Parts: sequence; structure tokens; C-alpha cells
Amino acid sequence: MATTPDVLVGRVRSLLINAPFFYREAVNNEDFSLQGIGSSDAVFRIKMDGGSSIGGFAYSEDRTDMLTVEVTRQIAANYHNTTALLTGDCNSLVAAIIRDGHVTSGAYTVPDNGRVWETLAPSGASYLLLRLTLPINYEAQV
Repeated sequence: MATTPDVLVGRVRSLLINAPFFYREAVNNEDFSLQGIGSSDAVFRIKMDGGSSIGGFAYSEDRTDMLTVEVTRQIAANYHNTTALLTGDCNSLVAAIIRDGHVTSGAYTVPDNGRVWETLAPSGASYLLLRLTLPINYEAQV
């Protein structure tokens, strides 16, 4: 079944705004600077970047694009607990996205290789940032 990157971003967005996560989407998709003071806890943004493709029959292709999910958590005077919370978020997000692709929708898969995540402390921010990047493999129509 052919799909498009915007459909896949929408699927992941729906995972993040519903149970068990209940994250809020960022005001803009460039950064978290417009969130306002005190409103940057459990806020996310999603970005899909093009990757490799292998041509198929009847104007189809097998694509592997890179999906990046960023989630913020307020430090709230406890840096180590916030780091641990983001690590747990990362594990839960990976599991939810993989299950959605493989089981729930069947629209995409997450290859084993290429997964990257990191926890960042943006300069001057009162939150920590989780950046999770996953390869997303799916069939697209050209």
C-alpha cells in the first residue's frame, strides 16, 4: 500500500497527542522558542527528511526517510530525574512507533539500523530536549 511522508507524520503525531503520552504539539515546527515561559513541558515537534529510495514497478518506490521527534521536559530543579524521564520517554516512543508501523497500521516499518537519540540542554532553556531520529521504510507512489 503506497503512502506519503505527510500521512506518516500524521500517524506519529496522533500517537504523541493521545494516550499514553498526551504531549502537546509545539507552536511552530522550527524550534521551541515561541512556547512561552513555563509551557514547555511535554511539548513535541516532528520533522521528516527525505532519504534513500529504490525504484519499483508501476511508478512505485521503496523509500527510507528519517523521522525526527523532539520532546521537551521541564528541568524543575532536578536535572537527573528529568534526564531519566526523557530516557524513559525515548524507549516508550520507539516502542509505540515501531508497533504502530508493524502492527496497527501496517503502513511502514522501522529498520533496526539507523536509530539515533540524544538528550540536550539548550543554552538558557529551563527544559531538556530529547531528539529521537528513526529510519522509516515505506512504499510510496511516484
